[in-house]
Amino acid sequence: MILSLVAAITKKGVLCFRIWRGILRSNDFSSFLLDVIDSLIRQGEDVNDYVFVIDQASQHYFTYASFMKNIIYYIYRPRKGCILMPIENVFSIWKAHCKRMTHENEDMLVYNVFQASKFVTPQKCINCIDHCFRFFEKCIYNEDFD
Repeated sequence: MILSLVAAITKKGVLCFRIWRGILRSNDFSSFLLDVIDSLIRQGEDVNDYVFVIDQASQHYFTYASFMKNIIYYIYRPRKGCILMPIENVFSIWKAHCKRMTHENEDMLVYNVFQASKFVTPQKCINCIDHCFRFFEKCIYNEDFD
């Protein structure tokens, strides 16, 4: 059983997330990203005020290379990128809560992923983002991470 989870966070908390059965493809990621942008617009936010930090997965790169780079500003994480990806820290929190739940089948697992999302509070998102931002300057200047 393979489930793929993508999510977008801000300092206000989880903006949105989506679960796919199976492996995430580039058109799935494109669709999700358009939903994120739509969600921001519906909330009255200016998309130009956001920077999207994206890992180097091939489906993400294909999405940006094809049409998204004209819509939003984004950066790719560098080789030590996990330190610079707040979403990875959020996924760790999310996954820990999900693992504590019992799921006997795929439908129950999907339900538990939704339930575990409630534990990803705005404060936890702020902490994850702030933690990662501490390393951005070192990354820009190619300094070692301590």
